[in-house]
This record gives sequence, C-alpha cells and structure tokens, in this order.
Amino acid sequence: MKSFAFFALLLAFLRPAFAEVRAEAGFGRCHASASDEGAWYQRGQPHQLQLSDNCGEIGALWSVAHDFSFGARFVNFGQYATYAIANLDPQDLQAMRGTKSQDHNRAACQKQGTENPNHPMIEDCNYRWNGTGHLWGGLFTVAWHPIHIGDLKLGGELGWIVYKATWRVIVQPTQNNDWQYQYDQRTSWKKSPEFGVSAYYKYAYAAYRVYMIPDGAPITPGYRSPVKQFVLGVSVPF
Repeated sequence: MKSFAFFALLLAFLRPAFAEVRAEAGFGRCHASASDEGAWYQRGQPHQLQLSDNCGEIGALWSVAHDFSFGARFVNFGQYATYAIANLDPQDLQAMRGTKSQDHNRAACQKQGTENPNHPMIEDCNYRWNGTGHLWGGLFTVAWHPIHIGDLKLGGELGWIVYKATWRVIVQPTQNNDWQYQYDQRTSWKKSPEFGVSAYYKYAYAAYRVYMIPDGAPITPGYRSPVKQFVLGVSVPF
C-alpha cells in the first residue's frame, strides 16, 4: 500500500494546481496471456482457454497544468477460465509422464486415491481440470496529453495497479462425477506496472492499457501477463 500512500500525498501536494476534476466510468474488453503448458492444461490433450472477458472501471481524473493529469480508478478485469483433460504427471514433471503407468484412464484413476494425504488424485492419471479466476484492483496513473486536434487530446500514461488475483481449480475423474477436489489460490495485495495510451474528446475517452499482471504473484493461475485492456468511457467534470 506504499504506492497508494505516495499517490495520496502527491495529490494533496498538487491540489492547489488542479485545473479540473473529472468523474470517469468505462467499459471494455480485457485479454490475458496464456500460462505455460502444464499449468492446468497440456498441448495434445483436449482443452479450452477463456482468456478474454468484459471489464469495467470507475474513478476520477485530476488535471493539472501543461496537459498532465493524475488518475485513480477501480478496475475489474473480469473472469478467466480453463477447461482441460490433463495428466497428473509424477512429481509434476512432463518428462516422467508414463513412468508409473501407460494407461492414464485406468480404473484406479476413477476412484479417490490414497497416495497423497493432501489430495485424492493418483499420479499418471488423466483428470478433468476446471479453473476460474478473477482480477481486480486500484489503478493509479500519471498521464500526459500533449497532442491537440481541435477538442481531441492524445497522449500516454504510466502507473501502478494494486491488485488481487484468484484462481480456483476443481478436479474430477474423466469418466464419472463420484468425487472432486477443489484447489483455491488467492494473492494478498500486490502491485505491478501499467502503461498505455489514451484519447479524450469532450466528455468521452478511450484507452488501451497493458498491465504486467500477475508477474511475481504467489499463485499459479491459468493466465499470466501481460493483461491488455481496451476501454471506452465517459469523463464528466464536476
């Protein structure tokens, strides 16, 4: 939360110089990059990756002199998901696949295993892996819009996103629904850099941003950075 405190102090210091304060709300599309093979899916096996979703934001923009502005927004990046038939490799190593059994759909794989007390799965078995996750957080930016074409202003921005990320996986045998195993992951508050470009025209704006989420997060979700956002919104002075 040190980044939030820094921006709060900076805004308080520059408050006398603010030329305008605007309320903003936007809606658009967010797209994450795929995780590496082996993290919740495997190439050559059936899988589906949902890496795009609708996303939205709401916040405020403080304009200062020389076309500079400071922004603070809450961003909801939507939901990401994976579905896969994948093998539980021995020691989680692809090179060891098939060292315990060549039959990854054998009868033993359909029952709850007792090999590991922490989960009911058996190594070298195929399972159904259904994963879902969310991203949300606070975005704090510094923007500069030096290009003016009539009422149209163009420029770029840099910032930090202070976010939380989640990932939940439900594992089931491939041939029945007799049992399932649920694995949940959640980060504490983390921060990552953001950069982008934006355009303002009277009471409307558009922005394209790139977030380095969730690099460095202590979870292994089915998505990874960069997360890209395109948003259209309204920007109203008050």
